[in-house]
Amino acid sequence: MKDENRIGLWMVRLHCTPHVAEQLADALAKRPDTLYVNLISGGTEVVCGMKPRSPKERDELLFDRLQRTRQIVTVTARCLLHSFYGGSLRWLN
Repeated sequence: MKDENRIGLWMVRLHCTPHVAEQLADALAKRPDTLYVNLISGGTEVVCGMKPRSPKERDELLFDRLQRTRQIVTVTARCLLHSFYGGSLRWLN
């Protein structure tokens, strides 16, 4: 597999201005590349898991669309390297 085809699973954390996080979470949840969305830290932060379909889609979202949204104060994105399962989810491994 070529490196440009390795898009990965991304954990994205967005710190928002007050009263915007719920709308943002709802919009992200409707995207086909979003796996989950959580509101955290008193309602001003959103954490979501995303699986972009292409490097272009990933870059447009992480480096363009989210960065240009005025109500988003900071964006942190991490590519997940490996998931570990235990307890009742051990069968997934």
